[in-house]
Amino acid sequence: MSDQELRLQIKKMIIETLKIAEVQPEQIDDNEMIFESKLLNLDSLDGLELVIGIQKKFGVSINDQSHALTILQTVNSMAEFIESQQHP
Repeated sequence: MSDQELRLQIKKMIIETLKIAEVQPEQIDDNEMIFESKLLNLDSLDGLELVIGIQKKFGVSINDQSHALTILQTVNSMAEFIESQQHP
Protein backbone atom coordinates (compact mmCIF):
# COMPACT_ATOMS: atom_id res chain seq x y z
CA MET A 1 0.00 0.00 0.00
CA SER A 2 1.41 3.41 -0.96
CA ASP A 3 1.66 6.33 1.48
CA GLN A 4 -1.29 8.07 -0.19
CA GLU A 5 -3.42 4.92 -0.12
CA LEU A 6 -2.65 4.43 3.58
CA ARG A 7 -3.63 8.03 4.38
CA LEU A 8 -6.86 7.64 2.40
CA GLN A 9 -7.65 4.42 4.29
CA ILE A 10 -7.02 6.21 7.61
CA LYS A 11 -9.36 9.05 6.63
CA LYS A 12 -12.06 6.58 5.59
CA MET A 13 -11.58 4.70 8.88
CA ILE A 14 -12.03 7.95 10.84
CA ILE A 15 -15.24 8.78 8.96
CA GLU A 16 -16.66 5.24 9.22
CA THR A 17 -15.63 4.61 12.85
CA LEU A 18 -17.01 7.92 14.08
CA LYS A 19 -20.00 7.91 11.70
CA ILE A 20 -19.26 11.36 10.29
CA ALA A 21 -21.36 11.09 7.13
CA GLU A 22 -21.11 14.76 6.20
CA VAL A 23 -17.30 14.68 5.83
CA GLN A 24 -15.46 13.38 2.77
CA PRO A 25 -11.92 11.93 3.04
CA GLU A 26 -10.44 14.64 0.82
CA GLN A 27 -11.69 17.31 3.27
CA ILE A 28 -9.36 16.02 6.01
CA ASP A 29 -5.88 17.54 5.83
CA ASP A 30 -3.03 15.08 6.49
CA ASN A 31 -1.27 17.59 8.78
CA GLU A 32 -4.29 18.97 10.63
CA MET A 33 -4.47 18.30 14.37
CA ILE A 34 -7.61 16.17 14.30
CA PHE A 35 -8.76 16.99 17.84
CA GLU A 36 -8.53 20.72 17.05
CA SER A 37 -10.40 20.34 13.76
CA LYS A 38 -13.69 22.21 13.59
CA LEU A 39 -14.61 19.96 10.65
CA LEU A 40 -14.37 16.75 12.72
CA ASN A 41 -15.31 18.15 16.16
CA LEU A 42 -13.83 15.19 18.11
CA ASP A 43 -13.76 14.50 21.85
CA SER A 44 -11.93 12.01 24.09
CA LEU A 45 -14.49 9.25 23.51
CA ASP A 46 -13.84 9.60 19.77
CA GLY A 47 -10.13 9.13 20.54
CA LEU A 48 -10.84 5.79 22.20
CA GLU A 49 -12.95 4.70 19.24
CA LEU A 50 -10.14 5.70 16.86
CA VAL A 51 -7.59 3.65 18.81
CA ILE A 52 -9.86 0.61 18.53
CA GLY A 53 -10.51 1.34 14.84
CA ILE A 54 -6.79 1.60 14.02
CA GLN A 55 -6.03 -1.61 15.88
CA LYS A 56 -8.79 -3.53 14.09
CA LYS A 57 -8.31 -2.15 10.57
CA PHE A 58 -4.53 -2.11 10.44
CA GLY A 59 -3.62 -4.96 12.81
CA VAL A 60 -1.44 -2.86 15.11
CA SER A 61 -1.44 -2.50 18.88
CA ILE A 62 -1.59 0.75 20.87
CA ASN A 63 -1.11 -0.11 24.54
CA ASP A 64 0.09 3.15 26.10
CA GLN A 65 -2.56 5.86 26.49
CA SER A 66 -0.05 8.72 26.41
CA HIS A 67 1.48 7.24 23.24
CA ALA A 68 -2.03 7.04 21.75
CA LEU A 69 -2.39 10.83 22.09
CA THR A 70 0.79 11.30 20.05
CA ILE A 71 -0.27 8.75 17.44
CA LEU A 72 -3.72 10.33 16.99
CA GLN A 73 -2.49 13.90 16.47
CA THR A 74 -2.75 13.93 12.66
CA VAL A 75 -3.43 11.59 9.75
CA ASN A 76 0.32 11.69 9.07
CA SER A 77 1.21 10.67 12.63
CA MET A 78 -1.24 7.75 12.42
CA ALA A 79 0.23 6.68 9.06
CA GLU A 80 3.79 6.86 10.40
CA PHE A 81 2.86 4.72 13.41
CA ILE A 82 1.04 2.13 11.27
CA GLU A 83 3.95 1.95 8.82
CA SER A 84 6.46 1.52 11.67
CA GLN A 85 4.41 -1.34 13.15
CA GLN A 86 3.74 -3.11 9.88
CA HIS A 87 7.33 -2.77 8.62
CA PRO A 88 9.58 -2.84 11.72
